Amino acid sequence: MEPTPEPTLTPAPTAEPTATPEPTAEPTAEPTAEPTAEPTAEPTAEPERAEKPLITAIRPVAASAVITEDTRLADLVTVLPADADTGALQWTSSNEKVLAVEGENAVVRGPGTCTLTATAADGSGKSARIKAHVPSFRVDETKYTLTGTEGCLVDLHRIGSDTLTLQMRGTGFSARITEGGLYLDAIKAGSGTVTVRSAEHPGDTARISVTVGKEAVPDPAVYKRIAYKQALKKPEEYSGSKVQFQGRVLHVIDKTTFRISSSGKLNDVVYVTVPEESITVPPAAYDEVIVYGVYDGNQDFTADSGARKTYVKVNAEKITVR
Repeated sequence: MEPTPEPTLTPAPTAEPTATPEPTAEPTAEPTAEPTAEPTAEPTAEPERAEKPLITAIRPVAASAVITEDTRLADLVTVLPADADTGALQWTSSNEKVLAVEGENAVVRGPGTCTLTATAADGSGKSARIKAHVPSFRVDETKYTLTGTEGCLVDLHRIGSDTLTLQMRGTGFSARITEGGLYLDAIKAGSGTVTVRSAEHPGDTARISVTVGKEAVPDPAVYKRIAYKQALKKPEEYSGSKVQFQGRVLHVIDKTTFRISSSGKLNDVVYVTVPEESITVPPAAYDEVIVYGVYDGNQDFTADSGARKTYVKVNAEKITVR
């Protein structure tokens, strides 16, 4: 009988040990840095200002000067030495009705002459005097060329209300004083001069040269003269024609409308209108004028007395005061 084999023991599987998770470490807070104190900047010391030297001389640029609204008193003198304090000057006027002083500025009050005195206020005792003249008028330019038919208005920069007179030499232009200044207008090609003078201050004068080009005068071959009675009787024949005539202003109806005698008397009256933009300076009653324009038939007019009149009508393109 065979022996029974011993059973083989199979070892039981060993369980894998389970790893115990390590505890997560709490993050350690970084210590807050102490704020670093900024060093306080030391204040910058102001540089010591060099003391300006005393004025040793005040010299007028000229012994006399023409003073206008734009004159700077500091420009009338030279202060020595060059680095002296020019702001240390005190100005006075001998006649404040002509010229006053406000600080370092001249204030024009009226035409005439006076003495300006500049005195050093730095203790040096230096001073200077200037004969100052305020003109009753002045002009910016002394030469004018008329090339356009609109004329030219010259600014006279008037101070006060002096009466101004005119003396004309030459031909080709007219000149008159208006509220806006000296008005120059072309009559024909030519040249000459006009002298403006103050009646109250005869030393105040201005001599102006005037040249008139052909282009400044309407062409007489285009603007023809026609007989007044023919135009009055046959308006359809001349209507639309360019015409010219010389005469005297009888009545200023308004700035753009006039009654003008073409014969210079109280008859042969022309009713004249002109666009406002075409008239720089309107003529006054009794002015002698030249009218250039277009004949526009006849115009009925009712006088202040109630009487009705019929006049030749001209739409003017230009009115020149002779």
